[in-house]
Amino acid sequence: MKYRFKMVGRLLQAATLWFPVSLTLISNSSLHAGVLVAQTGFNDQSGINSNPTVGSPYSLGNVTGQGGVEPGWLAPWGALSDSDTSLVQNSVIREGDQALKIVATSAPYRSLAMPTQTRLIVEQSVRFEEGARLVAYTELSTTGDSVLNQGAIWQAMPDHTIRVIDGDEDYCDTCGFEVVTNWEADVWYTVRIEVDLVQRTWDFYWDGILYAPADPLGFRGTPVMLDRVQYLSEGAGAVFLDAITMTAFDPVQVPAPSTLATLVAGMLVLCFRRGNANTSPHDRG
Repeated sequence: MKYRFKMVGRLLQAATLWFPVSLTLISNSSLHAGVLVAQTGFNDQSGINSNPTVGSPYSLGNVTGQGGVEPGWLAPWGALSDSDTSLVQNSVIREGDQALKIVATSAPYRSLAMPTQTRLIVEQSVRFEEGARLVAYTELSTTGDSVLNQGAIWQAMPDHTIRVIDGDEDYCDTCGFEVVTNWEADVWYTVRIEVDLVQRTWDFYWDGILYAPADPLGFRGTPVMLDRVQYLSEGAGAVFLDAITMTAFDPVQVPAPSTLATLVAGMLVLCFRRGNANTSPHDRG
């Protein structure tokens, strides 16, 4: 009998280790685990993705065709036209030893090696010169610049406003927008967007503060997958970009309370069966 109780205690202890969450706190809902799938800092010798090779992954000059050795990306940085002037430079930086300067009219873009169908987080550091105008897109590389699969879109305007596009998935030409906050010239900011392709909405964070709209923000297009970011600069002032991280989320099913209870009960039954099999009838009382 003492042996059986000792085994029960060990099994319960093991169950606690395997499921380090109070049973009353576990629900049937899904949790999400994010994986950092790609990042870039446009660096050379120090910072994100830097390495000992001079000029790798980035050298000073036009960013088009650079960064190919960085993991998680489908291809190096691309541009919409041959006249694109997006320059890797080392005078204005947020992280590492280099950053990207985007002048009008340029629209560098880059795609992930694998698109996501659930949730995508894009975080980047941005800085604006006076007169800057930026439109930042999330989209699907297979449809390129088409509005068909454009998801979350945010803007920095020459009047110093930061705006988010609240789309209705209607491929709008003149889309509704909401003003979130204001920017100051020559100041670095961190912008984070969390795109939920399942719920068809997205969140916007400005320097860590979540924007709370009256209604959830929507998409411009009707994307079922996203894999690309694009930064369109078309103002009199330049836009600086640094420290981009891309995190993809996939649902992780958590066992419901009944499942855990069944598992623990089964372990207890097994314990008693083995205990009874190894004792005489006189020991079972």
